[in-house]
Amino acid sequence: MIKNLRLILLFFTIFRLNAVGQLDITLPSDRTVYQRSTLNVANIYIGGSYAGQLDKIEARLITLDDKGLAIIPETATAWQTVATAPTKGHFVGTLANQKGGWYKLEVRAIQGGVQIGKISSLKVGVGEVFLMAGQSNAQGEITVYNTTRYDAIDDRVNSINLQNFDVTKPLQYPVFSHLDGNNNIAPTGYSAWCYGLLGSNLARKLNVPIAFYNAGVGNTSVFDWRASALGETDRPTGFDISKGAPFIYLKRALNYYAAYTGLRAILWHQGENDLGNFEASGIGPEIYRDNLVRVINQSRVVSNKNISWMIAQASRVGVNTSSSVTEGQKFVTDIPNYNVFAGPKTDNLQPVRDLGATHFYGEGLRDLANAWYNSIISNNFLANSLPQEASVPKGLFIGECANNNQISMQMPSGYIEYGWYSSNNANVTKSQNLTALAKTTYTPYMRDLDGKNYFFVPPVTFSPNTFSIVLDKSPTLCNGQILNVETNTFNNNYKWSNGSTEKSIPLTTPGFYNFTVNSTDVYNCINTATKSFELKIVQIPPTPTLVTNVSPQLCEGGSVTIKDKDIQTNYQNVWNNGNTTNNFTTKNKGEFVLKYKDNNNCESEPSNKIVVEVNKNPLKPTILSNGPTTFCEDKFVILAADGSKNYEWQKNGVVVPTLNTQFVSVNLPGNYRAKIINEFGCYSEVSDSIIVKTLALPPSPIVEANGPVAFCAGGSVELKATINIGTLVWSTAKSENFSSERNIFITPETDLKASSTNTYFARTIDGLGCTSRPSEKILVTVRPNPSAPKVSPIGAYTLEAKTSILGLEGNKYVWQYNNGPIAQNTKFLKTAIPGLYKVKSAIGYDLGPDAKFECFSQFSENLDFSPTGRGLVIYTNPSKTGLFILEADSDIQNAKINIISLYGQNIYETEIELFDNQKLIDLSFLPNGEYKLFFQSQYYNTTKSIIINKMK
Repeated sequence: MIKNLRLILLFFTIFRLNAVGQLDITLPSDRTVYQRSTLNVANIYIGGSYAGQLDKIEARLITLDDKGLAIIPETATAWQTVATAPTKGHFVGTLANQKGGWYKLEVRAIQGGVQIGKISSLKVGVGEVFLMAGQSNAQGEITVYNTTRYDAIDDRVNSINLQNFDVTKPLQYPVFSHLDGNNNIAPTGYSAWCYGLLGSNLARKLNVPIAFYNAGVGNTSVFDWRASALGETDRPTGFDISKGAPFIYLKRALNYYAAYTGLRAILWHQGENDLGNFEASGIGPEIYRDNLVRVINQSRVVSNKNISWMIAQASRVGVNTSSSVTEGQKFVTDIPNYNVFAGPKTDNLQPVRDLGATHFYGEGLRDLANAWYNSIISNNFLANSLPQEASVPKGLFIGECANNNQISMQMPSGYIEYGWYSSNNANVTKSQNLTALAKTTYTPYMRDLDGKNYFFVPPVTFSPNTFSIVLDKSPTLCNGQILNVETNTFNNNYKWSNGSTEKSIPLTTPGFYNFTVNSTDVYNCINTATKSFELKIVQIPPTPTLVTNVSPQLCEGGSVTIKDKDIQTNYQNVWNNGNTTNNFTTKNKGEFVLKYKDNNNCESEPSNKIVVEVNKNPLKPTILSNGPTTFCEDKFVILAADGSKNYEWQKNGVVVPTLNTQFVSVNLPGNYRAKIINEFGCYSEVSDSIIVKTLALPPSPIVEANGPVAFCAGGSVELKATINIGTLVWSTAKSENFSSERNIFITPETDLKASSTNTYFARTIDGLGCTSRPSEKILVTVRPNPSAPKVSPIGAYTLEAKTSILGLEGNKYVWQYNNGPIAQNTKFLKTAIPGLYKVKSAIGYDLGPDAKFECFSQFSENLDFSPTGRGLVIYTNPSKTGLFILEADSDIQNAKINIISLYGQNIYETEIELFDNQKLIDLSFLPNGEYKLFFQSQYYNTTKSIIINKMK
């Protein structure tokens, strides 16, 4: 039984910040890892000291990555209150049920709704905590041949860098650090051994921080552990170590460290040192099992917790192994519902070890770490083991301020033992109460009623409120400024000599001042401060004006010069970027303002603000083509630059203004490159070149027509072409490459009524596939022939050449009588001679001086015509319309016609200068009846009766 509490605790040095209102966070210590529950949560306990009167203390967590850096984008919990209206400069609070993870813990003090002082921060985690126990391959080994050190490459792996074998000396208040290769692992571990690798692997797999304790002791046997666990003084082996060892180290780690952080399990590696005992004596595995079971049971007794264990199967020394040892270890893990789990089998790892034939080294340590890792991760160990949570820390009761700035501190009642340590590691008292001295840090501790585990109060510093009156600026004020006279404390009560009870007093009037203030701090200690000074007022300098040499909207690589428009040599230049010259050039974004400062440190009003923006240049484009970049000179290629804004194209290094889009059509040879111009006018780097080459076209062929190129339908013309090289192709506007013959005959078709015009030309194709420009174009014009008319008698002496309504009518006619020509060429033919008559029509075309021609229809069929009557013929008579057609068998000049009624009245008369064709007389105005028509001429006179019988 431990009699001296100094064996348990050591003062943890606290670095007190002098800023009033600043928090001193002493719980948790930096890099503390709290054991998580099966629900992946744990409480994070927060405590310490503070100065000044506060409304509340808040905390939050910011998630860190495996390098200890805040995850981007930063993920932070909301600020949570951990202490409301704390009193007497001491607090303890909780962030409850925080998920497994690695965090930056930030703590701040709030007064009047605003933060007071700086934010305190440290690293803290919720994860997995392991305690190693056993012999040297658990403890770690440092020898001349075993110099391998494996740092934990993950920032989340931690331990207490301490080794203390002297059980008469106390353990330290937990001060964690990253597990580097040369660090020890408290309380007895040598170096990082294989645990830096193991911790990094576990942190990476589980995504939570890892902490290790190590209570291993080299050269021990399972008998030593059993005997020391049960307090036996008569050892079965010759292990010579102070009474209580090796089990006392495990007990101290459980009572103190495991109580502080909680614990997942004890990892047991013990057996190599038992090989000789078991093999030489023929001891069976049951003996190993019974000894180890007593050690496990006693660990649970001294901690008052059902601690989980994981047992390695280990016995190798040199080339020898012991089945009795490894079977005994297996017997323990086979006990039902015993909360003990199988660990790695290590005998097959690195069969040839160090010169002692026992210890792992080099890559063997990596194998050992991997073996432990696989055992922890597999077989549902984390799901089935019983993690133990951390003990809840307690707070202090702080009394009132007494004489000489002293206070009384009291730990809670109900504990079997108490103790206080001061900053010099001295045990001040073992009493529940303590009278604290000013500016002294105390570490209190309590042991529970079972005398097993320890409860901890966050170390606390008693700092009475010593303060002074301060001025927020020089008492020589610039015109318009306010001087605030205030205390450098955050107490809530003030009594000034002028009657004010505010924290600060604003002054704007020059003169001599003498102030005294009293204030009561959080401990109810009263302090006084005084200050005397003279307040002076001076004028401020004029306001400067800033200008720039270019627009402050820069592109990457650009710069702008910002300068003072009106340089004032009597004042110091104060730029917001720290510059002191009249101007400066910058390439960086920012907001720039200038003030003048005079010899009294009075500053002018700020100048106009110059806002410099640095816009990113577009990425260098890549040019692609939609086809080959070597082509015939009459073709083109489309070049495209990737990007999405404006473009500038260059040909042979010269900008081409007309090429300013993403896609450009290029038909000239050259070296083409492009730049992208974004919405800010920033240019990208010029692209790589794409070279365009063109091939010369072959010469055009010479073409000619062997005859007229304008003719009637049914005609044709021969076109001839002459070439020097390559092959020939003929084309029209409607049909390309329809022939490759040198001579072609053109016999175009045309509609009955439509004209046909087509342009013919030829081109040459050379061996490279380039086609010449078109030859001279030959316009071939075809005009339609008129339709064949039909001869129709339309009167006693008149024939008409009629064209069907769907036919093409001519504008000239050729008549024949009995197959002989007639001079008549009009549409109508007057004849009194019987015989056979036929006609064809013609159309004359005038296409220019050299293209005038006529197209003829076929002749009509013959009409056998016999005139009816002689002389003057009238029809239709009687007339139902009053219209009469008169026709004579010969041409009569100056004929006179009179219409006389039966009563002798001359009703109508007319004269016809030449009676050479049918004449129409309109008598529709006359009533029905019979009338006389008198026809008179120089050589022919006649009288005819006509009757009008209009239909009613």
